[in-house]
Amino acid sequence: YEADPNAAPADDPLRAQVTALRVDATARLARAAEMEKRGDLEGALAEHLAALAEQPDLAQTHINLISLYARLGKKEKAREHAAKALDLAPDRAELHYDIGVLDVGDGRLAEAEQEFRRAVELNPAYSAAMTNWGQMLEARGAYAEAAKLYSRAVEAQPDYPLARHHWGRMLLAQGEPGRAIEQFRAALEPQTPLSAEAWLGLAAAYSVQGRRDEARKAAEQAKALAQRFGRQDLAQAVDRELERLRQ
Repeated sequence: YEADPNAAPADDPLRAQVTALRVDATARLARAAEMEKRGDLEGALAEHLAALAEQPDLAQTHINLISLYARLGKKEKAREHAAKALDLAPDRAELHYDIGVLDVGDGRLAEAEQEFRRAVELNPAYSAAMTNWGQMLEARGAYAEAAKLYSRAVEAQPDYPLARHHWGRMLLAQGEPGRAIEQFRAALEPQTPLSAEAWLGLAAAYSVQGRRDEARKAAEQAKALAQRFGRQDLAQAVDRELERLRQ
């Protein structure tokens, strides 16, 4: 065995310093993730910027800053970090997903579709990217392709409520209320604003089957959750469904 003559010695202080910076930056990202979960976006931003100061070329920091700046309403900064991340790690699926979300927010649906497609190419099990890609296809009338993506998204991640909800919608539209009910039920937990939409979908599917009492109860659940999460538009839609069920 012959050692690499160009390798740094084991006790190389420069290499040790670089390793320490990498560990420090990674630890900061972990702390930032916890802050973001608690809703402390400014604290999370401060940790990311500190990590960036310690290690400017850590791609994950730039990727994280895309969605963080977007949530803070600073889209130009989000785009800056997207460009930097593309230079550093162009083949990261989550990077293309985050850029796609930015594009949706800017109304650039064609560009968003390409980004979600690329994310799925890089990670064929990326349920969120498949679901978003499906929504882009659905928006331009490609319903059959969208349905296939929603189905794939559910298969890839059975506990992803958004994929379940959209797959349920497509099944209901295809005249399969029984299968739709299975998907809507799976989208009810955890309780989020999406749960209200899943309850409403469940009400519609029950109604198609002629199960009016169950449909009414599901619609009432949808209204309660819509009001709880401040979704007045959805609450009004539920009221219309309840009125129809009372006729």
